[in-house]
Amino acid sequence: MTPTPSATSTAAPASQATSTPPLPSPTPFTYSVRESDTLIGIAVRFGVSLEDLRAANPQVNELFLSIGQMLTIPLALAATPEAAAATPYPLQLDPPRCYLQLGGAAWCLSQVHNPGRDPVESLLVEFIVLDAQGKPLIQQQVTPPLARLNPGGTLPVGLLVSGSAGRPRAEARLVRAVAVAQATTSLPPIEVIEAVDTPLEDGLEVRLRARVAPQAAGPAAAVRALLVLYNSQGQVVGWRTQDLGGEWAIGQSHEVLLRAFSLSDPVARYEVLLEARP
Repeated sequence: MTPTPSATSTAAPASQATSTPPLPSPTPFTYSVRESDTLIGIAVRFGVSLEDLRAANPQVNELFLSIGQMLTIPLALAATPEAAAATPYPLQLDPPRCYLQLGGAAWCLSQVHNPGRDPVESLLVEFIVLDAQGKPLIQQQVTPPLARLNPGGTLPVGLLVSGSAGRPRAEARLVRAVAVAQATTSLPPIEVIEAVDTPLEDGLEVRLRARVAPQAAGPAAAVRALLVLYNSQGQVVGWRTQDLGGEWAIGQSHEVLLRAFSLSDPVARYEVLLEARP
């Protein structure tokens, strides 16, 4: 099992948000249908109405989509300042995977990647979950377990669905993401200075004992630790958070015990993320 070097972030006040960068005027483009795609799921993914998607593809029978079939996606956002302000900062969102649990519940998980140069906050992701027949079960907005997504970073996001008959399918779309300035807070970076993991034999659980410490002076009142588990394909299979109190002065360290379970596949690697909070 491979640990990923810990990353740290600091949650900034919302008032420090910068404006989102201007995007080019939207034009229609084509999309290749993938396994388990539905027309309503594709509409949700790209933020267009189902009616507009149908109108752009009059020859398509939505009940018989085939893998590799090309669809026209009509991006109908008007090129106005209001529309540009409503457009979230461009991030990458993985297709969700749903994992059945005991009692008929299911966890649907995805990951948000930040390929840009700015930290991002105020993240909001919308899930739409479909049953085995493609009928919508629930549509709900969720937030990641940490407030800030740093440049080059990744955060998990998920939704627990109850009462599912069989394995559900899910689509997700980014609703909101706001770029913030790099130096918007005086909170100190927190890093892992020592860690020992104990993976169980079946590979479905990780127990981590770590010592963490601030790397600079700052007024942190609390720290949130996040342990994220990944399978061999780099897909998130579980995570656990823990809030740490106490004094976070420079030179002081804290011990944290984290334990997380995989919802499905054996754990190939894990990542520890730490976020200072005022």
